[in-house]
This record gives sequence, structure tokens and C-alpha cells, in this order.
Amino acid sequence: MRHRIPWGLSLFVILFAVTGASARQVRATRTQVPPRIDGRLNDIAWTLAESTTGFVYRGVGLPWPAFNQTVVRVLYDDEALYFGVACYEAQAGKIVADMVHHDDPLWLDDSFTIFLDSFDDGRSAYMFVVNALGTRYDAYFTQDGQYIDSSWDGDWKAAAVIEEDRWVAELKIPWRVLHYVDPSDGWGIDFWRNRVPDDESSVWSNLDTNLYKVSKFGRLVGVEDLATGVTASFVPYGTAKRQWNDVEDAILWDDPSLAKTGVWDRFSGGIDLDFRPFPAMSIVGSINPDYAQIESDLDELNLSRDELYLEEKRPFFRDGKSLFDLPLELFYSRRLQDIYYAGKVYGKLGGLRYYLLDVEGTVADKAELTYYRGDWWRERFNANVAALRLVHDVFESSAVGLTAVNKYQ
Repeated sequence: MRHRIPWGLSLFVILFAVTGASARQVRATRTQVPPRIDGRLNDIAWTLAESTTGFVYRGVGLPWPAFNQTVVRVLYDDEALYFGVACYEAQAGKIVADMVHHDDPLWLDDSFTIFLDSFDDGRSAYMFVVNALGTRYDAYFTQDGQYIDSSWDGDWKAAAVIEEDRWVAELKIPWRVLHYVDPSDGWGIDFWRNRVPDDESSVWSNLDTNLYKVSKFGRLVGVEDLATGVTASFVPYGTAKRQWNDVEDAILWDDPSLAKTGVWDRFSGGIDLDFRPFPAMSIVGSINPDYAQIESDLDELNLSRDELYLEEKRPFFRDGKSLFDLPLELFYSRRLQDIYYAGKVYGKLGGLRYYLLDVEGTVADKAELTYYRGDWWRERFNANVAALRLVHDVFESSAVGLTAVNKYQ
């Protein structure tokens, strides 16, 4: 039996194939009044923004238009990029949205993803995902997705609302969470929509089977006269603590004063510094940082001789660490425990990505154990640790790199 393809769809495929030689474009519109991020596209600013649609099925091999279309609008001001997304849905009652925690696996829900190649290098991109409940997921990947750093967390906002025939999302991505080159020449960008009811996946530009093929992204244009001066921030803190100890603790801590009073007064303070001389470069410093608010690790039982490798959750070490994602791990930041002071500089200059780190603190990899009260306690040793990573892009999707690590104890 021969099936006829509707002429409208045939024309769409032909036009897409003809225009596919030049990347698709979406134009950002400057706004004087930013939209309120509430998941509703009722702000006046959205009516002034240009829209783009024409999503196609992913993995088909041909630019076949998706049945459930998506419309995207982009705004910007000197503070942030704004995205307004309308995901039309013929079966609104079957929308799947269960994930409610940040960085949950949103690809199991009806979700929408924005890829931003802010270095415009055709190799790396930021990834911002929101589901139909407004739950967020973010990551940064390099080398066309060979290395994905899901621990990267940016301070951005999103909200979503399910309506009668669609679900709508609004996203605000501040410039300060990105490292980037001048956007006036355009950036790489792509969109991916995932529909769970029919297992339907549609994309805006990239027809490659590799969803992370940055060189196949479209173009974000229209961002001009952006005020990107030097930015700096510092966050000081101070704490006071009184702890009542058993007299026997004086033996463990070798502190005679505890044996006399049983009371231990502790005062502590520190400061975090962040300096951005250029949008593509960060200089970060920290003195006696406080990580008490960081999410704790899950309990794990290790019955092997091998060391447990835990995810890095401390912001100082997490940001920029994707350069150290290598098959051979030469630098493992979780061995650095209490930090006295630390500094790092990282970013990108042309085709060169760089990361330089210096930390003074305690390390746990050579710690000895002391048995006390039926348990083993680690004694930590002071050390200075320095790490350098340089990566230069070569050819279409390859890179050469240098890694150097030094520890002085």
C-alpha cells in the first residue's frame, strides 16, 4: 500500500532541508521592563518579542515536523536572558510532571531544555532544563557531551504552569552565572522538548543523533550593547559557639583547659570573594569558608579496599572543575577537608581553557587513625595543594591538555 505525504509536510521538509545549510536563528529582543517569572506569558514584554517554532522530531533522520509544536520567545536586558516557552499539547491531561527537587532527572518528565554555547566555540554549552512543574536542572558539558558536569549549579529562576491546551514555562538566566564571549556576534543555541505520553522528543535545530552536538546548534542573535563591566562580590560571615565537653576530650584534643572547665568557646569568621574582570574569567578567593549549609553525603557502606569517591558539593571547588573530568583522575578535591584559605582563577581565552587552584588546609589522604571511645577518629595533616589544568581546542572536536598537581605537607 502506498501512502501519500501531505503536501504541506513535504514542503516543510524541503524548505527545512534547503535552509538547513545555514543555521536557524532566534532573535532576542531588548526589554526595558523584565517579565515576572511566574510561568504565565501575560507580560507586555512577551508581545514585543519575536517568536520561533518549527520543532522537528529528534532521531528520525529527516526534519519531520513534530505534531505537538513549541513556541519560544527570547528577551534580554543588562541583568539577564529571559525565555518564554509555550509547549502545546493535544493531551494536556496526560502531561507527566512528578519531579519536584532541584537536579532531579527531569528527562523522565515532560520537560524543556535550553542549550547555550556562550563561548561560541561549537564544543561546550550550558544546559538549563525545566519541567511542567517548574522544577530545575542544570549542567555544563564539553567536547560535544563527552564530559558532562551535572554538579554545576547556577543561580537562575524558572516557573511553569499547565494550561488547557499547553504548558508554559518562563526562565531567567542572569549573565553573572555564565562565562561568555561578546554576544553581539551571536551564540550557539538549541532547544529540546521531551514529551513522556508518546515518548516524543523534538528539537529546534540539531538533527544529529548526538543531542549535545554543539556544532549543529542554531544561533542566538540580537543581543547588543550589553553592559558587561567589572563585577565583584564578597560575603563575610562570623559564628560563635560554646561547647560542653567531657573531661576525657582533653586527652584526645591535648587541651588542658578542657580538663579544667569542660567548656570550649569557639569563635570563627571568614569571607568569600568573587571578582570578574572579564565575562570569560573569574578570580575567586575564600578565607576560612563555612560549608555547614552544604547538603551532606548519603551514608555508604564500603567493604572493599578502594576509596569511596564522593560528589563535590562545595561551590568553591565545584565551579569550573569540569576541566578535571578525565579518565585518569589526578586531582580529587574531596581529600581537602578544613580550608584555611584558597584561591583560584579560571576561564577561557580564545581556544585555551585554564584553571589554576591553590589551597591551604587539611588533607585526609594520609591521615592516621586514633582509636577513642569505641571508634576510629582521623587525625588530619596540614598541607598546601596546587592544581593547574590547561586545555586547548584542536581540530573540529578534539583538544590537548596539561595537568599539574602539587602537594606540600
